[in-house]
Amino acid sequence: MKVTPEQIERANLINLPDFLRSQGFVLKPVGREYILQEHDSLHIKDNKAGEVGKWFRFSENRGGNNIQFVQKFMGLDFVSAVELLSDEKAVPSRVYDSIAPPKKREITLHESIDLSRTMQYLHDVRGLSIASLEKLTIEEKLSQEETTGNAVFKIFDENGLLVGAEKVGTSADVRFKSFDKGSANGYGFEMVIGEPKSTYFFESAIDAVSFADLHPEHRDYRLVSMAGVKPSVVTETMKRYAIPPENIYLCTDNDKAGNDFAEKLIAQYPAMKRVRPNGAKDWNDILQGRMEKMK
Repeated sequence: MKVTPEQIERANLINLPDFLRSQGFVLKPVGREYILQEHDSLHIKDNKAGEVGKWFRFSENRGGNNIQFVQKFMGLDFVSAVELLSDEKAVPSRVYDSIAPPKKREITLHESIDLSRTMQYLHDVRGLSIASLEKLTIEEKLSQEETTGNAVFKIFDENGLLVGAEKVGTSADVRFKSFDKGSANGYGFEMVIGEPKSTYFFESAIDAVSFADLHPEHRDYRLVSMAGVKPSVVTETMKRYAIPPENIYLCTDNDKAGNDFAEKLIAQYPAMKRVRPNGAKDWNDILQGRMEKMK
């Protein structure tokens, strides 16, 4: 698949700090630039409209543009980096005779047979239980990316096709999240316990698993990660499984974006319920706090 020069230009003109925040990076302002919270030698320019995004890593004496950042720190190839930055799929290099809508296709993941890095990070750093991680591994919903060591939470459609993946970096150096969309519009990573009667929505797969570990007494539910705040994942999941609004629980982050998202959906569906991670930003923060107290 090819991308056009116009797509490449658009990808490099995206405001790099804004894009990184949308992908889960935590930035700290330093003068007219930003640094990553986890790595203060990596400086990111706050590029203005019409300017190419730039970054420089002083510890390695090297830098680059938006696309090169996504390739280096998010483990994507060139085309995937352009698509992620542009939030679009590449324009086909030829025009097809048929105008019928494309069929759903499985995405391709390059997975490692060794999950040690993923298991170590998710358990030791993020506090997820071995029982939950083993359950997801047995169900083939969790794997490890071969080249990057990223944790991969797989997204399947109702027919069992792999249509997307939520990826989480496992490096202590730089933390990031990314989303391989494939044909996963309206789908999210799911964790199912028993015969689901209630469905809970989260901003990340790690938060969903954290909630399960925090509430082992809960039974018969479905946990869904939206990989952000995406109303379409909520509404499409409701349609897919015929879930009434009163059985929907919105468990987004306890911040402006998460609260605004829940408020707007509840205004549309008043029977939905809001469940906040009280006293913390998100559910993994609560889990890590509990694990720290136990230590």
